[in-house]
Amino acid sequence: MKPMLRRVLITALVARAVVFLLSLRGFFPVGEGRVTANLAENLLSGNGYQLSASMLYPEERAQDRHVRLHEAGFAFYREVNGFYGVLVPEQPTMFLVPGYPVFKAFLFMLAGGRSYTVVRLAQLALGLLLQLGGAKHLLADG
Repeated sequence: MKPMLRRVLITALVARAVVFLLSLRGFFPVGEGRVTANLAENLLSGNGYQLSASMLYPEERAQDRHVRLHEAGFAFYREVNGFYGVLVPEQPTMFLVPGYPVFKAFLFMLAGGRSYTVVRLAQLALGLLLQLGGAKHLLADG
């Protein structure tokens, strides 16, 4: 393997591992992941492709450093009666492309419930497969 290609692959692998480990520690805000997780849970429970009303009134509290931002965000969502101004809880929607929530629903089903760790592991594995596939392609061309 060419030294430059080896360095690029090792750097990409380390970057993926660092992001994965930081995400397990809650370093990255969940954001839209919470929305897609709720859509996935509703699909699994037979409620269709819609958000739950509880999405506007989250049960979990933000980490101490994010409390104001978290609460301000949900106050805004309640004020506009939904997310992005169009994603209204308990109403069928196609605002978000269904592929990722369906993928999450499948992973939640395999895990026996909501598991962000399983989702992160699957994303890490798919990313590594893509990286290895790219390396194989580059080696075949070289």
